[in-house]
Amino acid sequence: MIENNLEPLVFERSCLKLATLFGVDADKQRLDSVHIFSNMRRLSRIGIFSRTIRKFLRNLKKTIWVAH
Repeated sequence: MIENNLEPLVFERSCLKLATLFGVDADKQRLDSVHIFSNMRRLSRIGIFSRTIRKFLRNLKKTIWVAH
């Protein structure tokens, strides 16, 4: 995808589809959310996976702590 410069097209189309599906108003988008795309490019697949799991577990721990 990177070699053929398809990532902007795929990113834009998938974002538009998800926004339409979930009824998200893009006019209220946070300005810092555009940095996600550039940060993901620097991480390897395993890096993205490990960060996602770590954040999920941290949020799960917070949720369980609040529930008790």
